[in-house]
Amino acid sequence: MMGLKAQLAYHGASSVRDLKAKLGTPHDSLRKLIQVSALHKAFRSLGGATGALGLPAGSVAFAADGTASRDYRGGRLRTMGASSPRPGTMRCASRSAASGFGATTSPTSIRAATSPISS
Repeated sequence: MMGLKAQLAYHGASSVRDLKAKLGTPHDSLRKLIQVSALHKAFRSLGGATGALGLPAGSVAFAADGTASRDYRGGRLRTMGASSPRPGTMRCASRSAASGFGATTSPTSIRAATSPISS
């Protein structure tokens, strides 16, 4: 797992209480604070809200096996549990979904809009 010192430095926090305030999390457990911080760091390294994962779709969830995960509109970030050989490593599984809208215009309306206005 990433150490406390690295997480404090990344967020510019001087204490655990300051880290908790900067993360805006209600969790008091040091382990959970470090996991939330690691998920936040991984999210930002992947482009944040404008990256592949998009906006968060929920809060951080903690499982009984020691892992933490957070769902985003474009995927999920999850810390690896204590039973894994490389604790603290971030694993990102992404899924893609297409949504949006399109507009169609006729070529004549485009020409009309781009032609110079004569007086």
